[in-house]
Amino acid sequence: MPEVKKQPFNDEKHVPTRAEIELALGMQRSLDLAYVEHRINLVYPRLNQVAHWAGPEQGWGYRFTFGNRVLCTITFFKQRFDVTLSIPRRLVDEIHKLHTLTAAVRRAMESSWESPGAVWYRIPVHSRADAEGVADILAVKLKAQLKRRPRPESD
Repeated sequence: MPEVKKQPFNDEKHVPTRAEIELALGMQRSLDLAYVEHRINLVYPRLNQVAHWAGPEQGWGYRFTFGNRVLCTITFFKQRFDVTLSIPRRLVDEIHKLHTLTAAVRRAMESSWESPGAVWYRIPVHSRADAEGVADILAVKLKAQLKRRPRPESD
């Protein structure tokens, strides 16, 4: 088995605190993370945010959910964070037409992978402009999902 590169938060036994996450991200990326969180909470204030183990390669992150639907997972690295999300196929064209997507976000979206009914993206956020583009993608997805009948919570 190949050795996994050590990331700040890929120790499964240690769930990082917000202070540890902000220290690894640095001041600007921490502000960008807060910006993305604020933007999606404006669309749907009752989002759940929980620590999520994404495996040894990605490490710990936050998973944002509403009901039993997953909006996205944000994983943390030194001086950046990645947003992993699925977009229903019916929304892909709308997402690609967003004017706020930076060249870096568009390049990351070219490395998508597919599952039945959805396209998956992992988008690294290195700047405020990237954060704005990602927040717009999440807002489109969330608004579309909220128009549909939500799945019942599982017991």
